[in-house]
Amino acid sequence: MGNVILNKDGSLDKKRLAQWVLNDKSAPSLLREYLHPLLLKEIKRRIDFWQAQGIKQVILDVPLLLESGWQKYCHVIWLVTASVDKQKARMKARNHYTEKEMEERLHAQWPLAKKIPYADVLIDNNGSLFALRGQVEKLWREVKNK
Repeated sequence: MGNVILNKDGSLDKKRLAQWVLNDKSAPSLLREYLHPLLLKEIKRRIDFWQAQGIKQVILDVPLLLESGWQKYCHVIWLVTASVDKQKARMKARNHYTEKEMEERLHAQWPLAKKIPYADVLIDNNGSLFALRGQVEKLWREVKNK
């Protein structure tokens, strides 16, 4: 697996990792079996460290959080939503993905309707970055003031 997803300097090649996961049917189970326990151990280690430093809120930005079953490690789940058309437009602009590549990535995750029941907070990301930032800053102020 290492030579499939690592650059020569040992860093993670996210593009090759995504291609491997999307093209090799055994990849998701290998990630869940070998990589996820290591990641979870590191996340817990860091959370313990930050809490020992007096930090009360820790944000985890985890792709496929719900699909991986990691919601059980979160006190609150914020779900950022966007229409499929908006997601595709952004993938095409940012990554120059083909229609097939976009469909593969969308099908690798749960549909929005399945995710919404897990969310404590919904953040609409169909607008501008400015609008998104405004929503997140308002929500964050509310969390910090509790």
